[in-house]
Amino acid sequence: MYKIFRFFKRKYDWQAIVISVLTAALFWFLNAMNRSHSADINYPVVFSFNDQELMSTSEKSQVIRFHANGTGWELFKMKVGWWNDPISFDVASKRSYKYFLTKDLTAIVEDKLSEVIDVKYFLDDTLYTGLDRVSKVKFRIVVSRETLSLKKGYKIDGPIGLSPEYVLVTGPSSILDTMNRKITVAVKGSDIAETYSETVSLPKLPHRLLQMDEEKVEINFKVSDHKRPFSD
Repeated sequence: MYKIFRFFKRKYDWQAIVISVLTAALFWFLNAMNRSHSADINYPVVFSFNDQELMSTSEKSQVIRFHANGTGWELFKMKVGWWNDPISFDVASKRSYKYFLTKDLTAIVEDKLSEVIDVKYFLDDTLYTGLDRVSKVKFRIVVSRETLSLKKGYKIDGPIGLSPEYVLVTGPSSILDTMNRKITVAVKGSDIAETYSETVSLPKLPHRLLQMDEEKVEINFKVSDHKRPFSD
């Protein structure tokens, strides 16, 4: 401990020493980055497709993963995503739109990147596109009877009018195929004792990828103070 203390008490030009060490480290780093290295790369991709027939259901950016050789600089830029121009794959020409076999993409990837790196092998056998068929489905609009608040002794007199009666919902077929094709709307107001006519907003659909061709519906019906069977 005493020897270490004496070492630091000696009069050295510490500033010069630190600068020399940092300079040496910098030269070592630059020299290392100019050498050939290998690394696993996640490279961005995009898919070209007919958006009238297909749509993307993925919330994440798509990447293709491979192992490559190249200079430290080129691999570093790819790892951090600097100036990575995505590779485009054409889905329209494929029979299957849901995935590509990576072995079939070798020529496209090499043509894009061969000038800067050498792609050795892919890390996955399959590249999934995250695409789904676009479907358009009619949903029937129905009035929630639980929200009907009529004045005591009053009943609905005749059918409940809805305009429109249906909305067209567009979205991924995998989502639409699992849904009950009804949209329930609530009647505003309480103690209703006269002809009702109101335009209300349709409720939001449960998935961000679903879109309706209408936003509002007009509800109208008559009421009477004599007892009649409920009719819709």
